[in-house]
Amino acid sequence: MSRQRVYCHRTKDVIRHTAFSLELLSQFDRRALLCADANDIVVVEEPQGSVQDEVLLLNRLGIGPTPVANVRNSLTGLEGREIDPFSGTSVSLHRDAAGVSCRLRCPVREFSLMVNSKVFFQKAFGNDPDNCLPYGIVCQTRDDVPAAVARIREKGGVPRIKAADSASGLYQWVLQPGDPILDLPPDSYVVQTDIGGDALVDASVQFSIDQNGRVAIGPVTRQHVKDHKTHCGNWRPAGVGLDGAPELPIRLRLKMREITRRIVVRLKDIGYFGRGSVDFLCDLFKSLVWALEVNARWTAASYALEALQTWYGGKSARFAFDMRSFAVPTGATIHDLEGHFRDLLFRRGEGWGFVPFCFLPKVETAPGRGFSYGVAIAPTTTKLLDLVSRVEERKLRLS
Repeated sequence: MSRQRVYCHRTKDVIRHTAFSLELLSQFDRRALLCADANDIVVVEEPQGSVQDEVLLLNRLGIGPTPVANVRNSLTGLEGREIDPFSGTSVSLHRDAAGVSCRLRCPVREFSLMVNSKVFFQKAFGNDPDNCLPYGIVCQTRDDVPAAVARIREKGGVPRIKAADSASGLYQWVLQPGDPILDLPPDSYVVQTDIGGDALVDASVQFSIDQNGRVAIGPVTRQHVKDHKTHCGNWRPAGVGLDGAPELPIRLRLKMREITRRIVVRLKDIGYFGRGSVDFLCDLFKSLVWALEVNARWTAASYALEALQTWYGGKSARFAFDMRSFAVPTGATIHDLEGHFRDLLFRRGEGWGFVPFCFLPKVETAPGRGFSYGVAIAPTTTKLLDLVSRVEERKLRLS
C-alpha cells in the first residue's frame, strides 16, 4: 500500500476575496478529492453538505479516498502528521496545524506571501530581459499608482494595475484611454503595460521543488480564460487547439519552459519549496512570450496532473486532459450529473472518460446556475478531442 498522504487544501483565506469569490473559492478545498488515492485522507469544510455524495460518485469511478471516513472536516485526530496544503498563505491552516502539532509541507506563511506577491515577482525578475516580463513599475503604496499609470501611458501603453496580493483575476484593473484610476484599497501595487493583440494565447508551466531542493519542470498547459480575465481551466497537450483555439508552436512552449526553469531555480535558491506555476501570454503572430506571474501554490492544472500520476504512475505523461468549470442547475444533485453523463463517465481501466468534481450547485454563478468542475481524460489527443466534443454538447443540455 502506498504512503498515506493528508491533504488539507483550505482556500478560504489564502487570498484577498470579494464576497462572491469567498463563497465559491473557499469551497475549492474539495478539489483534492480528485487526486487523492484510496488510502489518503482529505480534510474539507462542508457548508453545503454534498461532499459525501460526491465522494461516493468518485469512488464508483475508481477515484478518491475510501472509505468515506477518510474525508474529514478538521485536523483533530491527525496529531503529528504531515499535511499537504494548497498554499502556505492560509492564516487559519498554519494556526490549526500548530494546534495539533501537524507539519505543513510549505514554507512559513510570511515567506509564502512574499513569493506569491506581484511586487516580488516584478522586483526579482523584471530587470532581466531574458525573463520576458511586461514593462512594469513597482508602487510601494497606492499613492504611487497615478504616477506609474502616467508613465505607462507616456510610453504608449495601456496600464494594468495589480495589487501585490491579487490572485484569480481579483484586484486587477486595465485602464483604457480616458479611464480614471479607481479608489484603490491600501496595498502595494505593480503597474504593468497590458499585453494586447489579435493572436494571444494563455498558457502556464507547472513546476515543483521538493524539500531537498530537487526541481521538476512540468508540462506546458493551455488555459481556458473567460473575457481575458477569469481562469476557467487547463488542457494538455498544449500544442492542440480546443474550441477553435489556435495551436501553440513548440518553439514557444520550449521558450516558456526555459524561462520557468530560470525563475524556479531562483525560487529554490531563496528557500521556496512546493508546487507552483508560471503564467504566460503568447503572441502567435509575433512569436513572443511574456511571463505574467508566478503562483507559488497548487494550481487548477495541478489537480489533473496529480490525479493522473496517482492513477497511472510513470505512464501518466502519455494521457491528454481537458479540465474546466461549467454551469449546473442550482437544484441539481450529484446523482443528476451522474445520470446525465453516464455513458461518458470515466473508466479508469481504459484511461478514458469524464469526471465531474468540486460540485457546488448552490453557489450561483448566474441566475439559476451553480458551479462544477469537470475533467475529460483520454489516452490520445484524437480521443480527447472526440470526448471533449461530446462532453461539451452534453453540458448544453443540462437543465
